[in-house]
Amino acid sequence: MHIRTCTPVREKKMSLVLASLKKAEKFADITEIWLDEIYDLDLKKLISAAKKPVLAKGSFALVSSALEAGADFIDIDIEQKNLKKHLTALKKLRRESGARGKIIVSYHNFTSTPDIKELLQKTDSAFKAGADIVKIAITIKDFGDNAVLLELVYHLRAKRKNIICVGMGEKGKLSRIMTPLLGGYLTYVALDKSRKTAPGQLTISEFKKYLADLNL
Repeated sequence: MHIRTCTPVREKKMSLVLASLKKAEKFADITEIWLDEIYDLDLKKLISAAKKPVLAKGSFALVSSALEAGADFIDIDIEQKNLKKHLTALKKLRRESGARGKIIVSYHNFTSTPDIKELLQKTDSAFKAGADIVKIAITIKDFGDNAVLLELVYHLRAKRKNIICVGMGEKGKLSRIMTPLLGGYLTYVALDKSRKTAPGQLTISEFKKYLADLNL
């Protein structure tokens, strides 16, 4: 079974972004570009250089421009003010420009593991606002809390909804393999230890080892 992977590229200079992009595309299915970090950003150059799908992450203005420029995915935080209004505007932009990028609405909790009821409310709210895909990234402090994410994937896939579930922290690593195996949309893997963008994120080499250990 193939697990769709997304590798973050977080650099401050276009030349470094393009170099990391080239490295990431040797393994990853999708590259996540942190647009706000790039001081000399050239969206057209970036999108045209990509050989694989790009996920644009950054301010609303930047991801809007990235969508129009041809990004395959954009990421909007669930805490964005007037979320539904902004998603409506993005869908209008997508329709009028002929863009085809999918809209991810993401929720991050860096302190705890909410219960399944709260997470289902978050995902339901995001889909109703207009998300194509919802990302849930929560902190796992107890190994058993991974089960909340597995249950969430089960519920959302039963409804044919696209969901990304990430368990942050050392004890959340299991979720980064298991949730995509259960139907989660993708998992994030870093180029190397120095390029991790979240606690507990696996590197490409660590990810490959997990797959080998599981005979996948």
